[in-house]
Amino acid sequence: MLGLVGLEPEGGFFKRTYPPPYQSPIASAIYYLLKDDDISAMHCLNADEIYHFYDGDPLEILCLYPDGTGAKHLLGRDLKQGMRPQILIPAHCWQGSIRLQQANSQGFSLIGTTMTPAFTWEGFELGNSETLIQTYPEWAEDITRRLKTI
Repeated sequence: MLGLVGLEPEGGFFKRTYPPPYQSPIASAIYYLLKDDDISAMHCLNADEIYHFYDGDPLEILCLYPDGTGAKHLLGRDLKQGMRPQILIPAHCWQGSIRLQQANSQGFSLIGTTMTPAFTWEGFELGNSETLIQTYPEWAEDITRRLKTI
């Protein structure tokens, strides 16, 4: 119903909702869907990205920061469980997401992201498993869960 299409090489499905074709892209927004065992593969963007939770199962977002630290963030509705409906991922942070399957799993996660300046493919880099694991060894298992074979 949302007109989503496959997003390669990252994974999942998306549809750009902003900017309209007649407007200069000062920002961009998309719907993004992970279903079943889909992942958002480890990638890095050159601009801040704000995640917004809409429906379905929560997401676990792994962030690996340029200073060598890392963190997991939970995007979802259950504030008491540490989830947040909106999360900022700063520019130049490696990020990747998996859907958290719960007992009452809905089989999908529907989110949105907003970027400013607007997303461009020139500002996107897909993660390399060897490099990421060498740089962030304590996060090796989490990185492996979020990598696609290319």
